[in-house]
Amino acid sequence: MVQTKSVEFGYGRVSFNLEVEPVPASTQRNGNVTINNAAIPGRPAYFEISTMIRVQHEEEGIAFANVLHLDVVLTGLPKDTPYAEVDAQAARKLAPLLREIADRIEQQVTEYDASEAAPA
Repeated sequence: MVQTKSVEFGYGRVSFNLEVEPVPASTQRNGNVTINNAAIPGRPAYFEISTMIRVQHEEEGIAFANVLHLDVVLTGLPKDTPYAEVDAQAARKLAPLLREIADRIEQQVTEYDASEAAPA
């Protein structure tokens, strides 16, 4: 059975992305030429935080490590929010994100097992 010996993560890369206003679809005509411009959806301003998590494991006396790279986004914060606050809020999103990933992996494995057990 795998035993997790340590989990380490710290400050990640933080970037701020400006708000993008939506642009509606439009059509322009110039003589015989018609130019159709597709709508461009908007998006709120947000922080993107990229975190590396190093995990040390052991199984049957064999030590090994994994490095996970996870990104999360935070909206609704002003661009001058202190780095430590942004990083702390991002860290709070990691465990729920990892749980959702684990649940999806288990679902896919279950679906695979069911498909293998089904008579051909």
